Formats: sequence, C-alpha cells, structure tokens
Amino acid sequence: AAGRMAASGVLALLLALVIAGELTVLSLRSVPWVIDKVFWLTCLAFQLGMAAFWPLQRCAPPRCRSLLMDVCHWAFVVMSFAGPVLLRAPASVAVVAGVALLTVVVRMIMDNTCIITEVADTSSL
Repeated sequence: AAGRMAASGVLALLLALVIAGELTVLSLRSVPWVIDKVFWLTCLAFQLGMAAFWPLQRCAPPRCRSLLMDVCHWAFVVMSFAGPVLLRAPASVAVVAGVALLTVVVRMIMDNTCIITEVADTSSL
C-alpha cells in the first residue's frame, strides 16, 4: 500500500510535467493544427481522465477506477507509438521523445514495472 501511494504521487507529478509540455506545444504557432494539435488535444483529454483517478478514489468503486486507468493506459501506449509516425513539428517530436525517455527511466527505476499499472493495481496490458 505504501509503495502504491508513492507511485501514485510520482505518477501525478509526471502527469503534471507531461501536461505542461503538451500545453507548451499547443501554444506554439509553429505547430500545425492538422494532426499535431489535434493529437495533443486528444492526449490531454485522456490525461484529464487519468487525473480524475485521484478524486474518484473517494466515491467510485475500485473496478471503475481500474477501468478508467486501463483505458487511459491503452491510449498512452497507442499514442506513444503513433506519435513519432504522425507528428510533424519538431517541438511535437521533442515532447514525444521526452515522454518516451521518461517512460523508460521510470520503468527502469521501478524494476520493469509500469507505474500506471502499479497505481491502478491492475491492467489488461
């Protein structure tokens, strides 16, 4: 339980950092609306869903919270691999590369355990 709480705090911090990077990319005029900004807005929608996990701990059943994190986890995986292929702006590619690096570093620190799975306490991945 203590390990999950620590992972939960780390995930919340990482989520905030990634959202800040995405908002920065969205604010750049050099980033095109076609594909790039639509991609980032879609990412933000799923991340807001993921952020809802913490307030839902007070009122939603565990299965509901787990399903929410599972859907957001799948979206993260699909979009992480699709990003380098779809995105055109250098700033977009830089954010995707940064997120990929963060993902690998956190997974190595956590002994090859996914932080999202750890926080959700289950996954279908």
